[in-house]
Formats: sequence, structure tokens, C-alpha cells
Amino acid sequence: MTQPDLSLIQEVLDTIKSIGLTGILGIWGAIISTGLCSLKLLDLWRERLQLSTTYNFSDPDHGGNEIIIQNPSKPPVMISDWELIWRKKRLFATETTETLDYGHPDDRRDINIGAYDAPSGM
Repeated sequence: MTQPDLSLIQEVLDTIKSIGLTGILGIWGAIISTGLCSLKLLDLWRERLQLSTTYNFSDPDHGGNEIIIQNPSKPPVMISDWELIWRKKRLFATETTETLDYGHPDDRRDINIGAYDAPSGM
């Protein structure tokens, strides 16, 4: 059985001793604050505003057209202006065929979507 090389261990212990208690506490504080900052950034990323949409286009005999806008995020959302755009795909570009604007000032109907909710009656 061979003896482990104690010079490396002694060198590490000497380095720690030369840093001192203040240096060790400073390093420990930097590690803790970096971890807490990372957790806060992750929390902000999860609470960011997100909207998701689904659609169903069919003939009027089978329920008609339906667009569902959902808010899976924490802050509530008010939609006051939105457009529905039909586009045709071409080889390397898209061509807009029709645009419907639903945000005309004379016919203002705001859509309020609460947190983790979908509006009813759309």
C-alpha cells in the first residue's frame, strides 16, 4: 500500500489559511448571492407575459369559426387591438391576401383575460 502525496493536500490547506476567515466568508456570500439571483431570474422568466392561440375554421353548419386566446401567465391581459391576416406561402416569401382589423376606435371592444384564464364567449 502506497502513501498518498500529502504535499497537494498541505498546499490546499495553506491556501485556505492564507485567505483567512474574511475571504472564505466573502466567497461563501458570492456563491449564495449568485444562487439567489439565479432563482429570482428563473422566477421572473416563469412569470413573463405569454399568450397562446388556437383556432378552428369550419362552415357555419358545424359551429362556425372560433379563435381561442389563452393567458397561461400570471399578469392579466387586456387586448384592445388585433388583426386577423390570411397569408399564402410562396417559395421563399409569403403574400398577404386579406386583413381584418378588429381595433377600430368607433367599435372598441376590449377583451380582458385574467391570469391563467381564457376569455369566455369568443
